[in-house]
Amino acid sequence: MKKSLLLATATAMLTMTACVSEDLDLNKTQSDKGYIALNVSSDQEFTTRASQDAPADWTVVLGGQDNENTTVGELASKSLAAGDYTIKVYNYADEAAAHADNSNYGAAYYTGDLGITDVNKKVTVTSGQTTKVTLDMGKAKNAKLTIESSAPASAAITITATSKANNSRALTFTKAADATTFDHSEAFFPAADEITVAATYNGVTLSAEDAIAKKLTLGAAATNNKIIISTNGNGKISFTTITYDDEFTNGNTQTIEFDAATGAALTVTNSKD
Repeated sequence: MKKSLLLATATAMLTMTACVSEDLDLNKTQSDKGYIALNVSSDQEFTTRASQDAPADWTVVLGGQDNENTTVGELASKSLAAGDYTIKVYNYADEAAAHADNSNYGAAYYTGDLGITDVNKKVTVTSGQTTKVTLDMGKAKNAKLTIESSAPASAAITITATSKANNSRALTFTKAADATTFDHSEAFFPAADEITVAATYNGVTLSAEDAIAKKLTLGAAATNNKIIISTNGNGKISFTTITYDDEFTNGNTQTIEFDAATGAALTVTNSKD
């Protein structure tokens, strides 16, 4: 009986020792890992004009001890081996992918990195710690074109904008008679892209020879460029294009007046804010 008791006690002690050893190994494994808490910011001024806040599902590409493709929202829960990491974040794989979205009318394209453009800005993960880091994405990398009309609701207007950077990409903006808005009011193009514009007003083609066929050169990245069609009630149509610099100032404005009946260009006025 005494031998059985001693044997049972020894077995229990061995079992406890094994459990403690496993716990110690587990703690050691966990403490070998670290975390990155990534905060992504973007230019809020441009956000109100052309895009949206950086969502949690933007793609994060990590390069380092552990190579991870994840998202901003999921990164915080990823345990990473200690070491130096590069971080790349984007909302589209590249600018072409951004321009292919939304039925090809595109979207604002953001991308940024830590430790790639500037190798001195790599992120260091330390065992057992969370490294907090902020990546400022800055401004969008592409330009926006906005279509507006203050013409009568009864007017039927069609505008076609063709990109020089991708001349197979011709976008049509249509305002049907009695509609108050265009079917699409904005599109995104490469910064400084040349846009060839054609337009009809109540079925009349606005003269392309001297005026509209001249290229509309968009502004720099993150600019909102505008085409505005209006009428003054005396049989004339005003077609205004505005391009901005990256601070949304110093806009270059061209206004072309057309004869509503024939579509012939009458006057061309250029100004700068």
